Amino acid sequence: MRRWLPWLVLGGLIFFSRSQPKRSKQVTTSAPRVAPEERRAIVDALAELGWPTQEMLAVINIESGWRAGALNPSSFAAGLIQLTPANLARLGFRGDLPRRERGIAFAQLSALEQLPFILAFFKGLPGKWRLPGDSYVAVAASGYIGAPDDRVIYPQGSAAWNLNPGWRPADGGDITAGSIRALLLRRMQASRA
Repeated sequence: MRRWLPWLVLGGLIFFSRSQPKRSKQVTTSAPRVAPEERRAIVDALAELGWPTQEMLAVINIESGWRAGALNPSSFAAGLIQLTPANLARLGFRGDLPRRERGIAFAQLSALEQLPFILAFFKGLPGKWRLPGDSYVAVAASGYIGAPDDRVIYPQGSAAWNLNPGWRPADGGDITAGSIRALLLRRMQASRA
């Protein structure tokens, strides 16, 4: 065997692994799925703020599978709606902790213990629900609530584009307000079928 062949194979493997988009996998702490009565309390509280019940049920299902202990190992976004450590600190949750530990600590709260922070997040948004699917835009890119469908939020190749393949349009282009809304609306339609 030629001495350079193993190096060529190794180099190819390294190139291939770096050229693939990184996909973050959500991990879950030992917390079970949220009980139906707790789900109802959460979506009812959000409905009082003007967020449609069916959309919020679907958003939380997409983001955490209704597991309060959901934790993204890349960003340390945590909980039912995957609040980022920066948002958690802004909302008054454990700003004394480093971001990783903050996310882990939030994922250890029950759904009802997370609810005040979720409500504070939605109360502090720059806009209110206007268009079908805006509930998911609020969680994914809150500054774009009510934006036209063609508004680019995350350009192709950006970090958020790489981490969120589900938000991309069918053609693989830029993530737009419309492509985020479309994911939510498709999931809602599929759950009705």
